[in-house]
Amino acid sequence: MSPLLRTHEVAALLAVSQDTVARLVQSGKIKRCFPSPGCPRIARAEVDRYIAEISGSPAPAIIAPVAPSRLTRAEARRLLMKG
Repeated sequence: MSPLLRTHEVAALLAVSQDTVARLVQSGKIKRCFPSPGCPRIARAEVDRYIAEISGSPAPAIIAPVAPSRLTRAEARRLLMKG
């Protein structure tokens, strides 16, 4: 069985605040358990699963069209000379 962690320990592993961990639990992204009444814990395996989930595939890049430049060669040269 994987070790059970407190909220502040999970926050340190994820480099987030304890409030963020609470939001992750409330949204169902991380599951918690209660080994004894009033004693919520999060399994280390659950934290590892969440880390793998968020680092598995990067968010898709947004590709936006770029308007063609209206600079003339002379203007471009002048701007390059100014530095």
